[in-house]
Amino acid sequence: MRQTISPTGQGKGHSEMSTRLLLAMVQITETSGLDALNANAVATIAGTSSRPIRDRFTSRSAMMVTLWEEIALATFRNLLLPIADSLLTGDFAQLAILLQRIGEQTSEHACLRELLLVTPHEGDVARLVRSEVLQYVTRGDLIMTTQRVIALMFAVGLVVAAEPIARSDLENGPMGDVLMAITHPTEPTELPDYRAEYMELQYFATGDQTTDALLNTALREIVANGYRATSILRICDAAGVSEGAAFARYSTKLDLLIDIIERRLREAMSINVRSHNELVSQIGAELAEAVKWREYFRPEHQGAIRFAMEIERLSLRNRKLADSVAVARSSFSRDYLESLSATESAYAVESVALGLALASGLQALAIVYPEGVALPYDIFTMYVSEQMPVSST
Repeated sequence: MRQTISPTGQGKGHSEMSTRLLLAMVQITETSGLDALNANAVATIAGTSSRPIRDRFTSRSAMMVTLWEEIALATFRNLLLPIADSLLTGDFAQLAILLQRIGEQTSEHACLRELLLVTPHEGDVARLVRSEVLQYVTRGDLIMTTQRVIALMFAVGLVVAAEPIARSDLENGPMGDVLMAITHPTEPTELPDYRAEYMELQYFATGDQTTDALLNTALREIVANGYRATSILRICDAAGVSEGAAFARYSTKLDLLIDIIERRLREAMSINVRSHNELVSQIGAELAEAVKWREYFRPEHQGAIRFAMEIERLSLRNRKLADSVAVARSSFSRDYLESLSATESAYAVESVALGLALASGLQALAIVYPEGVALPYDIFTMYVSEQMPVSST
């Protein structure tokens, strides 16, 4: 990644030491992720003792708040929000420029992406992000608020996506239809009462009581506390399983996590497709897509979303984990594309990638803006569904 942060800190009133510490925190976040951020690591890179860090920061959370305020906030305002604005105005030329900036993968972008994904487990960061989101979306009437939330969903998803999504011909394909839909909303209608139970956390029943205890306890602990704070010892204590029994099944905590992911993704995606098809047959594709978007914001689905965001964040830094996720997504995409006609498939190849980015945006907004459950998403999906086969987000 290309680092663009000034090494002097001039203009912000930073001392030389504060700037060194800030640049060290950025380097750690960019190269190793937020889980590697701690006083000793910062001290090593900054070439100092841990005393200056502990004098300035009372906790890791305080370091993350500083990263948001000093680094990520400007990128949020100067990159992410302009992407949303370009979607709202249908400014193809400006959107192309901004997508190119995402592709440059700067240090500031890396910090913003990490901090957006860590919001489920870092309340201080989540509150800061929420403040910015509220300032942006709560303008005008209900339709305008919905348009801004939808634009922000796509903007967050495009920024968070591990692989940059760039298009040279934005006026064609799925992105062009997205822009047309956002700028030409329909009148909202009342969405039907529906609850997507498949989006709630599903626990495991493998037939082995000890394995089930480990899988289900690890899932609950990661949802509640995040991967970093969830040790094998903590899992074993909560599950009532000996460490010997745990290590007989899983060599590392990562192996346990990958087993959870592979089981969950395989089943969740299969259930997602079946439920989507059933819902479409009941209420039509347009309302089905709007209802599914709303489901992301339901409180009872927060656990599954917290887990999904943690996996997405960890996958940015762990090749083995990323490969496991990629295999599951590839299988889902292949099955989805095979169900379409040749004409639809050419279009849907692009819409799958866009749909995965949208899901990331939906998850992040569901954490910081739960009020989104009340918005009429059909003002967008009613238009889009007439134009293209919408992938199952």
